[in-house]
Amino acid sequence: MRGLDWWEATMADKAWNKRQGQLIADKISTLFKNTSETRYWISINYFQQDNAYNIFFNIHRKKRFQRSIPIASYSGIRFNTLVQILVEVRNKYQFTFKYTNFTKEQCRELYRKVR
Repeated sequence: MRGLDWWEATMADKAWNKRQGQLIADKISTLFKNTSETRYWISINYFQQDNAYNIFFNIHRKKRFQRSIPIASYSGIRFNTLVQILVEVRNKYQFTFKYTNFTKEQCRELYRKVR
C-alpha cells in the first residue's frame, strides 16, 4: 500500500470511529434525564465467543430496579478501534465506564486512554 493510500485509509477509519462515538452519544442523550438520586454509568462487555463488544447504558434510581439498555454492539472490530470509539463518547459524557470480560492489560489500557 502506498503512503497516500495508507493515510486515506487511516483517515477513513478515524472518521468512522468518530461517527460511531457520536451515534452512541446521541443515543445516550435521548435516555439521560438528569434526575436526583439516580446513578448512570456505561458498561462495556466483551463476548469472546463472537468476538463482539456490547455497550450498555445503565440507569438505577433509588428504591427501583436497575435498567440496562443496549446502546451498541460491534463484532469483529479491533480493540484499538473500540478504544477510539470510547474516547469519542468520553469527550461528551463523563459517566463511569465499567469493563467486563477484558484482560488485565486491556483494562489498564482502557483506564489509561479513556479518561
